[in-house]
Amino acid sequence: MKKSLSILAVLMLVACSNEFVDKRVEAYSRAESKISEATASDELVRISYDLHYELAALDAELGSLDSVARLASSGDESCKEQIEAIDGARRSFEDKLLQQEIGFYVSMGNKK
Repeated sequence: MKKSLSILAVLMLVACSNEFVDKRVEAYSRAESKISEATASDELVRISYDLHYELAALDAELGSLDSVARLASSGDESCKEQIEAIDGARRSFEDKLLQQEIGFYVSMGNKK
C-alpha cells in the first residue's frame, strides 16, 4: 500500500510538472506562428494535423492530458493552473486559425 502511494505521488508530480505544460504550450505557440505564414487553407489543415501528431507524441512521452485534468478536477491547484495555461494556448491557436481561415474565405469571395 505504501509503495502504491509513493508511485501515485511520483506520477502526480510528473503529470503536473512544468515540462509537461511547457512542451504543450510551446507546440501550440509554434503552430500558431506558422499560421500567419500560410498562404492557403490546405496549409492550415497541415499545420493542424502536425500539431495534433505532436501533441499525441507528447502524450506518449509525458503522459496523458486527461490524467492532469482529473487531478485538476479533484482540486490540485498546480494542475488547475497548468490546465488553464494549456487551454489558453489552445484557444489562442484556434482563434488565430479561425481568423486566418476567414481571411482566406473572404479573399476568395472578393476575387470572384
